Amino acid sequence: MAKDVTYTRGDYNAALPSWELVADVVAGEEKVKAKGEAYLPNPSAVEEDPGENKAVYDRYKQRASFYNVTGHTLQGLIGAVFRKDPELEVQAGLDYVSTDVDGAGVSIFQQSQRVLENVMGKGREGLLVDYPNAEAPASRADQNAGLVRASIVRYQAEQITNWRTTKVGGAQVLSMVVLRETVEEPGEDGFSVDEIEQYRALQLVEGVYQVTLWRSNEKGTAWEIHDQYFPRTGTGTVWNRIPFTFIGAQNNDSGIDKAPLLDLARQNIKHYQVGADWYNALFYAGQPQPWMSGLTQQWVDMLEEKGVLVGSRAPIMLPEGGQFGIETVTADSAIQKELKDIEERMVGLGAKLMQIGGVVKTATEVDSDDAAQHSALSLASSNVSDAYTQCLAWMGEFNNAPGESYYQLNQDLVEHKLDAQLLREIVAAWMSGAVPETDVWAWMRRTGLIDSEKTDDEVREQVGESGTGLALDDADGGT
Repeated sequence: MAKDVTYTRGDYNAALPSWELVADVVAGEEKVKAKGEAYLPNPSAVEEDPGENKAVYDRYKQRASFYNVTGHTLQGLIGAVFRKDPELEVQAGLDYVSTDVDGAGVSIFQQSQRVLENVMGKGREGLLVDYPNAEAPASRADQNAGLVRASIVRYQAEQITNWRTTKVGGAQVLSMVVLRETVEEPGEDGFSVDEIEQYRALQLVEGVYQVTLWRSNEKGTAWEIHDQYFPRTGTGTVWNRIPFTFIGAQNNDSGIDKAPLLDLARQNIKHYQVGADWYNALFYAGQPQPWMSGLTQQWVDMLEEKGVLVGSRAPIMLPEGGQFGIETVTADSAIQKELKDIEERMVGLGAKLMQIGGVVKTATEVDSDDAAQHSALSLASSNVSDAYTQCLAWMGEFNNAPGESYYQLNQDLVEHKLDAQLLREIVAAWMSGAVPETDVWAWMRRTGLIDSEKTDDEVREQVGESGTGLALDDADGGT
């Protein structure tokens, strides 16, 4: 194992195959089939004839069909979260994140969708708040003009190759993280692009945040320092922490969480394998098979010489006592049953990702009343929201602006239908004092009955000004 910046942790190496599996399955049939026997073993190897072996396997794989349940499920989950726009509140100077959070024209809304996809798919993602490499404090004019500003860069699980935490006081503080990345540089001809692999090492050195970029030397025999700098705040001071946050399926610590989609992806591959056998059986056993009996050797030789045409316009002349027929054989019903069983398991696994209960956010919340009131999807959404809120705070320190920022993904994952009878009952419970008005208004926001942007005080003030409140006899349209 490498003893330089390319070193990878043991838990990273153990998790890498599952990340690749989910990524391939989500990518779809082309990616899965390109991996060949990694996902679809050859059922009949013919070692004495490798060429024929490959040809038979290629036809076997071509007949197979990959139904991307995992990819479709993931898109449905992301759609459920982004059915409603996320809530974004930023302090002065950070308005640009709504249109360009990473410096490449990607908005915080678009970026967070990809982040949530990867957290659900792999159980892990990382966000780095990147700062310009400048010695002098950033001027307010340059910040306002967008010439000097902080950005959020996302890193996929595979790119976060090494990390370390150090106990400071009573807390574990991130003291090192190594990120593998690819940078593009223009070729010598001015048209082509050279892709260069580099490692970005983020470290706390004697309490000061340091960034070191490592690249391979020209001979490719060793990794050397390409650049090194100490990011600074908007006032010109160095940082005493690494502005990087992990995002997990369970929580946002440095530990690797199990990918929520992993079990579904494994079943998806099993469905692909069993389905390949099903289509193979249909190909061989499901085709009509002509047969003849009662032929003399003379007739056999004659038919072999002239050939046999089957069809209503090509009568087959047979000798006395000869017979002709066509048989069809039903493909293995056991394979078909197994396919249906796998499909039912996949449906159950997909539904479980949105099922409330049984998922705890953090160890410190085990005793709270709502500790288990999470689905895998809502918990991942909450973790993504927390990570972005933290990143916005770090970005605000660079801007040195007052106020707070936050980012919140939609947690109401089920679309609520407005039911007149239910509305009457809720309003009646409210007016009788059985339900707090704030809870009623929260429900009305989810159903779209009142503006989701209005605060409780604004609703209370407007209801009071109208002098009418909510009339029960108007709840169902005046009936």
